[in-house]
Amino acid sequence: MRIAVAVIVATLSIYNLAASSQPKKAKGTAHLVPFDFSVDRLPLGYSGQDFMTVFKKNTVTQKGEFETTDAFRARLATLGSNVYAFRFVPEEVKYDADQESFKVVVHIDAFYSSNSLYSGSLEDTALPVHSSDAITGHYVGVSGLGVRTRVEKDHETTDSLVVHSSLTSMLSSDKVLVKMDPKMAAQRKSSLAFLFVCRPAQRETGPTMTTTIHISPEVGTPLDRTLTLHYIFVDQVEVWVFDKTTGEVLRKAKIFG
Repeated sequence: MRIAVAVIVATLSIYNLAASSQPKKAKGTAHLVPFDFSVDRLPLGYSGQDFMTVFKKNTVTQKGEFETTDAFRARLATLGSNVYAFRFVPEEVKYDADQESFKVVVHIDAFYSSNSLYSGSLEDTALPVHSSDAITGHYVGVSGLGVRTRVEKDHETTDSLVVHSSLTSMLSSDKVLVKMDPKMAAQRKSSLAFLFVCRPAQRETGPTMTTTIHISPEVGTPLDRTLTLHYIFVDQVEVWVFDKTTGEVLRKAKIFG
């Protein structure tokens, strides 16, 4: 379950989408590491990069006992040098026939800086990439009045990009108008796919962070919840729209940075 607090609306239409020559079939779904901001065609069926693989690669271990401060800082500096691309599912994708444009709603969450629900803030913005929710077990709980209740243990994991507050105030554009005629839109809607293309931010503690929040069960809500939030801080984010059947990049919309 998402902790929804706001949305960014990006209206996307596509100009001059004349049919191009069919690309040669790519072998598999190459991950394009490091990713290149300048490409205009992706491998067929491109699935983006795996969030947790990138997260682990950019997680900083503590300064070693035999590591100089300069060497440690140099190691930190290398973490923000690559560009990554993550597939995501928009909040909504809807075509406006009158304006001949798609409206894509990008979901925004609060950023939780500590292991408490009260730490949520929109000053730093979280862009969810992936989430999962699973019941991991159950037990019998006893209330203060001695009432016994079956309590289910729920574990929710959310992987998000975090944009610092200094960039959220520099929102590049919340509406990107790109025309697509209704006939072509009807043909392409089911083939549209979406990417966050970003670069990790330079931070003294590294660009990643994990927050774990526990929500105790109550009489009316017999659910013992654990929220694990994986964050990658970024200093630039673009939303890309592409056709997953051809690999053609239809639009690049700079959101932050």
